[in-house]
Amino acid sequence: MLGGVHPPVEVNVSLSLEGRGAVVGGFSVYADSVRISGFLIQGAAYGVYVQGRYNEISNCTIFNNSYGIKIQGNGNVVRDNKIFKNHHYALGLRYSFQGSMVRNAIYWNQWGIYLEHSEDNSVQHNVLRHHAQGIRIQGGSGNLIAHNHVANNSEYGIKLCCSSRDNIIHFNNFAGNRRHADAASAYENCWDRDRRGNYWENRSSSTAYVIDDENVDRHPADAPYPVPLFSPRLYVLRPPENQIISGSVIVRGVSEQEGTVEVRVDNGTWQRAVGFLTWQYLLDTTGLDNGPHRLSLRCGPTQTDYYFQVQNEAASGFAVLLPLVVFAVLAIARRLGAGQQKKI
Repeated sequence: MLGGVHPPVEVNVSLSLEGRGAVVGGFSVYADSVRISGFLIQGAAYGVYVQGRYNEISNCTIFNNSYGIKIQGNGNVVRDNKIFKNHHYALGLRYSFQGSMVRNAIYWNQWGIYLEHSEDNSVQHNVLRHHAQGIRIQGGSGNLIAHNHVANNSEYGIKLCCSSRDNIIHFNNFAGNRRHADAASAYENCWDRDRRGNYWENRSSSTAYVIDDENVDRHPADAPYPVPLFSPRLYVLRPPENQIISGSVIVRGVSEQEGTVEVRVDNGTWQRAVGFLTWQYLLDTTGLDNGPHRLSLRCGPTQTDYYFQVQNEAASGFAVLLPLVVFAVLAIARRLGAGQQKKI
């Protein structure tokens, strides 16, 4: 499946799908060993819905859905994705075991990662920021939460509840959250290992970080761990590249980089697009020559180019002559009026 815009896709057999920038209105997977990679996924109830085992979702950009990814099944892998601006959670596992969620950039959703009655999953090397709750474990056990950067969440960096127990939570950064951690009915969780715990920004104690009597990081780190790095991209969603356009056209796109998107036509001046993460720009082609043109885009250090063709219809011969005819008629009328005045 290459390029273009596609309706929702349902998968019922084991196969591999590579998008290479194709836009899809959601995937529903009811099979095992399905590979989905390289898609922009938007506008669905669930960006990706999985009921199956050993499936993999990788290198996708998943945004503007009600839910980003929902998984029910064992051994599934979610890696190297950008998941943002979904209305509820970005990535949710329900009654799922031995899954892996690695190297995802997850930001500006309602919740980040939500583990519900799920066990023995690995959540590592992710960035989770700008949610209400970065990570939520609800009735889960045996999960490994490590090497994540959890920042700027408005309620909690991580919340455990509902008899969550025996989870290992260490080597993470917690910074800029309203509350870094909360544990309600959560027992026997490990917050440090081999005398190495988590980094808790602005902790008051130099010895231990106490969440409650049952949940204590006894060896908190004095400095942050390295933050996983991601390479953001800029996309134009429509019109499709190299399409022939005319008049004024709204160009719509998505930026994986937070910040202002700027655009310029050919070698013109930079102008601001409208929007945050998803953006739009009113492109007026009436002053451009017919033929190929370039729209350059930038957001922070990220830049890309988009190419399009202009084909505006030339004014008809009548339209060109009309002003001359009107001018001639008015001139004749003025002369006739002057002649009438002389006779009087």
